[in-house]
Amino acid sequence: TDRQVDLSAPLGEALSGRSCAHLAILLRSLDEVPAAQASFYAVGIRRNGWVLHHALPGRAEEERAALTAAGLDVETLEREGRMLVEEWAVTEPPESWAQRFVAVAQKALARGFDAVWWTGYPVGPEDELYKTLVEYDRAWEACIHGRPSVSMCLYVAEGLPEPERERRQAQLGAFHDALLVPAAQGIRVVLRDAPSAELV
Repeated sequence: TDRQVDLSAPLGEALSGRSCAHLAILLRSLDEVPAAQASFYAVGIRRNGWVLHHALPGRAEEERAALTAAGLDVETLEREGRMLVEEWAVTEPPESWAQRFVAVAQKALARGFDAVWWTGYPVGPEDELYKTLVEYDRAWEACIHGRPSVSMCLYVAEGLPEPERERRQAQLGAFHDALLVPAAQGIRVVLRDAPSAELV
């Protein structure tokens, strides 16, 4: 699998001038995750965004290293107060979790950043985990809508049969402003309000 995932052009299309967007990306494998996150965060930094990276419990250092290897200068961004790496365990109800991070976003905006940019940790093809984290994703959509925040939820379709992959793509596209789908010819951008999609 090609681990290079350049989101600059797709994010430009998906955001289309907006400062608030709830996005998702349906990756082909877990190998693509660090590159997708690093590219997403780099776009956010260029747009005066403050970056919040949710790491899996016990894996913050490993994920810092993976993001750094993918081209993001994590150490400098953290030192300058432009990025926070925080471990997150799924231990509280979706609604209170979403409200708590809305408060984190507001503090960053008060410091002069234009928006908060963040991703959750990747959701693999396991059906139960997918169902659980989709509920957190929906709660985030309800809480953040209209606020200056750009979030990208990471879903991995590795190993899924094509009918299930298409079902998830339709489900995710229904409650995200845009869904990014890497393909051999580029990254397809599926906008929620538009019936067509383009490769960029």
